[in-house]
Amino acid sequence: MSDLLHVDEETNAHCIVGGNIQDVLSIEYQKVQKAAVQHQLQNDFLERINTEFIKSFEGYCANTSC
Repeated sequence: MSDLLHVDEETNAHCIVGGNIQDVLSIEYQKVQKAAVQHQLQNDFLERINTEFIKSFEGYCANTSC
């Protein structure tokens, strides 16, 4: 997964906020990225389980009178 958020590298270094915000945002953006990746992995895992369950259920019903 590519980075979801990017820190603006061209903020005004002479500005009290712009000159100091990149480090803080980088840390917070990393947290967001990590959470998004974990969420995607969990969804992929659940989707695989669901797909296998449906396949096994369809096979069961093909062999019985569901």
